[in-house]
Amino acid sequence: MKYLKDELESIEVPLDNIFDLDYPDWGADERGFKLYSTEKNTKVIMTYGFNNEYSNFEMYIESSDPVEDLAQCWQKNLLYEVCRTIPEIEDFEELISELKYFVIQLHMEGAPEEWSLDNENGNIGIFIGLENKGLQVEDFKIINIKLMRPEELKYAIENSENGKDILAKLYLEQKVGTDSSMKRKSVI
Repeated sequence: MKYLKDELESIEVPLDNIFDLDYPDWGADERGFKLYSTEKNTKVIMTYGFNNEYSNFEMYIESSDPVEDLAQCWQKNLLYEVCRTIPEIEDFEELISELKYFVIQLHMEGAPEEWSLDNENGNIGIFIGLENKGLQVEDFKIINIKLMRPEELKYAIENSENGKDILAKLYLEQKVGTDSSMKRKSVI
């Protein structure tokens, strides 16, 4: 993956946590997050452990925002929340292959108001499935998650599959289409 320059840090996610009833179940004994710098001067936080005997993918978030502390950064926390949700989506791998793009809504307390949509299904939107050709590998699929602006989430809800296709096109026209940044303006 020439797009990634250096592995900067990694943290392991323990197998269980008695204090977190929705703890992510990735199906692997070794699982966690790795932080990389990229040739586009962004940071990539990628999971490890999803690619195992039960599934054939890993997930990542790319961000032009700084990552001071991997364990506490918003990017890792957002990816962690998605990792708690993905195992609950029946046939996720087949679904993402069939649909290409997927949007989920998360309930997250403490999210910045300008990034939060008041909606019964979740206040934070995540766009899943944008492709970064520099992160393709042969052994397994690498799936991007992108933090959505509230206007973008509302657009996706109102316009279904066609809306996701339009959003994907608009995202990929940005300098770094897979970038999740708190400074990013809405594409809608």
